[in-house]
Amino acid sequence: MKFKLTVLAAVLLAAMSAVCADHAENEILVKYKPGIRAQLSIKTVSAKAVGNFAETRTERIKLPKNISAEEAIEALKGKPGIEYVGFNHKLKVAAVYPNDPIFQEGYYNSDYDIGDLLGDYGDIWDILGPLYGDNGGLGGMLSGSAYQWGLWDREKGFDMKLPQAWEITTGSSEVIVAVLDTGIDYLHPDMADKVWWNPNEEDDGIDNDGNGFVDDVVGWNFVTDEPDPWDDHQTYGLMVQHGTVSSSIIGASTNNNLGIAGVAWNCPIMPIKVMAGDGTGLESDCADGIIYAVDMGVKIINMSLATDEDVPVLRDAVAYAVAHDVLCVCATGNEDSGAPHYPAAYPGALAVGAYNKSGERCTAADWGQGGSNYGDYIDVVAPGNTILGCSSMVKDQDYFFFDGTSAASPMACGVAALLKSVHPDWSAQRIAEQIKRTADDCGSPGYDIYTGYGRVNAYRALTETIEDITDLSAAKKADLGSYVNLNDMVLTTSSGEIENMLFAQTKNRISGVMLYFPSGAPEGYTAGDVVKISGSSDVYDGNFCIKNPTMEKTGETFEIKPFGMAGIRVGGGAYGKQPGVVDSYSYPRTFSEGLTNIGCIVRTAGKITAVGPDWFYISDGSPLDDGAGYDGIYVHTPDGVVRPNINKKVIITGVSTGSVVGNTSIVRRVLIPRRQSDITVLK
Repeated sequence: MKFKLTVLAAVLLAAMSAVCADHAENEILVKYKPGIRAQLSIKTVSAKAVGNFAETRTERIKLPKNISAEEAIEALKGKPGIEYVGFNHKLKVAAVYPNDPIFQEGYYNSDYDIGDLLGDYGDIWDILGPLYGDNGGLGGMLSGSAYQWGLWDREKGFDMKLPQAWEITTGSSEVIVAVLDTGIDYLHPDMADKVWWNPNEEDDGIDNDGNGFVDDVVGWNFVTDEPDPWDDHQTYGLMVQHGTVSSSIIGASTNNNLGIAGVAWNCPIMPIKVMAGDGTGLESDCADGIIYAVDMGVKIINMSLATDEDVPVLRDAVAYAVAHDVLCVCATGNEDSGAPHYPAAYPGALAVGAYNKSGERCTAADWGQGGSNYGDYIDVVAPGNTILGCSSMVKDQDYFFFDGTSAASPMACGVAALLKSVHPDWSAQRIAEQIKRTADDCGSPGYDIYTGYGRVNAYRALTETIEDITDLSAAKKADLGSYVNLNDMVLTTSSGEIENMLFAQTKNRISGVMLYFPSGAPEGYTAGDVVKISGSSDVYDGNFCIKNPTMEKTGETFEIKPFGMAGIRVGGGAYGKQPGVVDSYSYPRTFSEGLTNIGCIVRTAGKITAVGPDWFYISDGSPLDDGAGYDGIYVHTPDGVVRPNINKKVIITGVSTGSVVGNTSIVRRVLIPRRQSDITVLK
């Protein structure tokens, strides 16, 4: 059956002058019924078929300028052989652009006189100027670049893709975010509606909810031990209000025709003041604040604060949060330092560095001094250069620019809140892993110590599915960085036995794995505990590992039985991402080809051939050479384990591991006794 568009010449009138914005001008799509061969004669009206989609029996028709799409559709509707005729609709990225004027138009679009801006504080510009310069802060504002680029970047595109993410969720009122900082200006017009109110407490001098805090209607002030968490933070006499800035980045009132947009629009903010007006605070107050938030049922905490000291009380408080499935999102600090900073470096925390408008790690060129701290504990980076937030720095209850990981952390925290809103059943670790694994890679390919897994991408975090690998053997074959969720794993070491590590193996002893904690292994775990392990895969010092995992005890214990084997069988060959160990480092170099037992508990015997401060070699006569000049297996003795003397015959029970030789990629076999009883001296 043939159909002609010649009918259009007879029945269609003059073209419409207006063009609908939601479809292509002068185009239609025609879908034919099954079994109908489309052979349109369009010469009489100068129409043109410009695309044919055979799989769907559809043609794209370009109309002459004097025929509108509306008229063509009306004329062809109901014609024999035509199943559908309609517009060729325009598509756009699903996105929500709130009407907040600063989000839409920027802040201080025109140049301002510095004296007008700073008012009575104009005389201290000589102090503040060098800190901001032309790259960020006030310098950036004066150059007219003040807009919320971290949420929506109309220039370079290195934003967190929030408009697209907001199409999915703007946050849930059930997801409360605690902000441990200098407090909050709860009267700021863009924050007043976002401050959490304790539904079980009244301002009446009575501890109505029985939590030990009288009148904690809007959080608590641990600095002065009172219920008013007002933000009194000042720098050089200016009301900077660091905590208010952090809170507003996470969740300022949005789409309210006022001020700025927050990352998580509908998530309430619980203000917990742990820092004094001068921007300093005590670890004890911070620890108390963490415990308060956890006990009040919060599942996400932001801490835009840092110290280079590993303080026990703070470590224990973060561990308390992790144990209660609470995600601590923490700033890495701004000193351009590679040393660990806390609480970001504690196990279970999401450590957030900062990147600039060019998508690169922030340095002194962005901030005037310092730079985003780095190290093997950093997880991701988020926008941290010229970030707008609520502040009274220039005008009362207004807005201002801020730099640093203190701004980056609440950016990432807001994304965590969006994820929790969509997936209320997800654990803290699952949310953290989702953010890490959906980050946009930057810096060196893959994970690196400067930008972690990359730049936070809210839209990817909310839309991409990360495969859960539940089998250890499969995890070793998968790409490094894969999310691993292992059940019924048996711990083969106890907390504190081996620095920064725990080890676990399957109940059937087929496979074992290192659990690597760069900032120290968690306390309270005992060999034989059956646990659930969640985290991402990596390789550390020649060992396939799960880096910074979270663990949950099942309550079951399991008897650990070591494999007895000859020395040459310790370690084993390569398997997936687990490297094999070297048998002979010297020429001709050879490697083990047996089944890998790295990560498992093994037992072997031999004669001590060499002794060092925290190591010795044992040989059972197997031809082993790891390049150190000694025969046998390298045995590392942890703190508290005394090594035997040379020439003694011993039986060693320990963890089969590996260690990279020098600056090579060669892995030697290493045996680690866990405790003194793992070494038996025969004679």
